[in-house]
Amino acid sequence: MKTHPFSPDWGTWWVFALLVAVAATALVGLTEWWPRATPSRTPAPDATQPGDAPASTPAPVPADLFPFTISTLDGEVTIPARPKRIIAQTLMATEVLLGLGAQDQILGFHRIALDLRYSKCVAEAQTIKDRAMDSAEAIVAAGPDLVFMASYSTGDVVEQVRQGTHAPIVRLGDHNTIEDVKHNIRLIGRVAGMSAQADAMVKRMEARIAAAVAKIPADATSPGVVTFSLGEYTAGAGTLFDDVVHTVKAHNVAAEHGIQWFGRISAEQVVAWRPDVIVSGAETGSVEAVRAKLYAMESLRDTPAVRHRRVLVIPNPVYTAASQHLATLVETMVDGLYGPADADDPASGQPSP
Repeated sequence: MKTHPFSPDWGTWWVFALLVAVAATALVGLTEWWPRATPSRTPAPDATQPGDAPASTPAPVPADLFPFTISTLDGEVTIPARPKRIIAQTLMATEVLLGLGAQDQILGFHRIALDLRYSKCVAEAQTIKDRAMDSAEAIVAAGPDLVFMASYSTGDVVEQVRQGTHAPIVRLGDHNTIEDVKHNIRLIGRVAGMSAQADAMVKRMEARIAAAVAKIPADATSPGVVTFSLGEYTAGAGTLFDDVVHTVKAHNVAAEHGIQWFGRISAEQVVAWRPDVIVSGAETGSVEAVRAKLYAMESLRDTPAVRHRRVLVIPNPVYTAASQHLATLVETMVDGLYGPADADDPASGQPSP
């Protein structure tokens, strides 16, 4: 099974080795299995339309839509009733649940949701006091009626939570494409009893992505893009980055050079590949510093990306998004690939010749 490794310097979205190492012991998850919902009863048609009331005031899904069963990594899992005590041990699930307005249903979440370096839901999570839970023991003691976990959460941890709580455990699926992300949003909404709100969230996400893509000039040349962190990692074919790149009508240079999934590359390889744009991530507040370091790397100066001032550095909460906030990443990519180039001197505001 594939996992999403972080780079050692946390500087890239799709190379998650460090976070995976943390997740193995702390239950953090940004990658998930691919469960398919198979309700035991046919849901009522979704009447939610774009422009309806925001998800902060949701109407509960009728109780007669429960119970239903989904197929997961651990076999079939039955959700007996609308959950009221959810623990989300993946950042993606926490961002989605808070975006749906499910604060009253959230019993706990992993503390990464409170970390500005990686989370887009810090403000919302801070409204739920004393709910950060990082261990199986804490989850069991809290007494949840539903737990979202990662596909790579270790079997003994999953079993400890299952035996200690007897609550349904849903391990969310991989997010290697935008469609995967949309499926996971809908699944979280269905399991939480908020299908209409989840469908509305997906529709808003789709509308934002479509609007961003529509901004691309019709006569624009498809740029060659490579993601490259200060830790010298990149993302190739079969990754969410690859799908985002194609969505914004660009092409992934690493994939074209045979990189599958994730790989480590040197700056010299990047020079040889001659990308038009270099994309990287940075902790919140460090974007300009990381951009300056990349521009200052002697080994990258001969790339078209550096010569033409096309180094796009994105804050990690957007760069690593695998939730509804993926729309912000697409918007940022369109602006960075097709908008004005960086100034020679960021302080001067003057574009390069």
